[in-house]
Amino acid sequence: MIPEFPTATERELKIYEHLSQVDSTHPGQSLIRELYDSFDLQGSAGKHHCLVLQSMHMTLLEMVRLNPRPFDLPLLKLTLKRLLLALDFLHNEAGIIHTDLKTDNLMLTLEDDTMLADFAKAEAKDPSPRKQVDRSRTIYRSRRFRRPLKGNSYGLPILCDFGEARIGKTQESGPFVQPHIYRAPEIIFEMPWGSAVDIWNVECLVTKTIAALFPWSCIRRLRLSRFGTSLKASTCLETYSILKAPTTLSNI
Repeated sequence: MIPEFPTATERELKIYEHLSQVDSTHPGQSLIRELYDSFDLQGSAGKHHCLVLQSMHMTLLEMVRLNPRPFDLPLLKLTLKRLLLALDFLHNEAGIIHTDLKTDNLMLTLEDDTMLADFAKAEAKDPSPRKQVDRSRTIYRSRRFRRPLKGNSYGLPILCDFGEARIGKTQESGPFVQPHIYRAPEIIFEMPWGSAVDIWNVECLVTKTIAALFPWSCIRRLRLSRFGTSLKASTCLETYSILKAPTTLSNI
């Protein structure tokens, strides 16, 4: 059972436990980041859950920042196909809704095997900076992988991060899921929602970041929020601005 107010790690672990029980040959199953193991650490602040996940290279967000131009058409098609396959498996085979689709949560696989060895050598030669907190734990600064030696070794996109995912075809968990400006209308208006909210996120993901466009709903919400307009009101205003007023019976 998932606790009433779970942490992201607790929720993600339960999602992976659920996925491990799904008997499927769907190709999208292999396009989800693997969980290898999990363990708990006991500290002064209580129990801390840890997940051992498949090693990955960089996020799509980092890739976009390295090359701010829009993805070319073959790369866009490849990314979108893999994402939709992963979602089709989650929605139709596993009964899971991701709810947090963004470029931070699409990561590239580690195709250059020498990167792990070089990472270990670099850590041994020049250990990462660290600090000790109250003699109870040591916090280490994260070390990044070097870039692949070959241009074709950057890897392929994999769907990651299930800390906000939900199990079940229909949810009524309120408005606090999905990134704020990417939030689907049914979530904003606190209506029952399902896997369609992920498809709404795909549209925002593709048009805003991968294709270097900004969906009209996102930019308008940002502008309206600066004037203190509520998310519900801004959604109504943006819809009206596109569709205009509905035709009344008297006008027919």
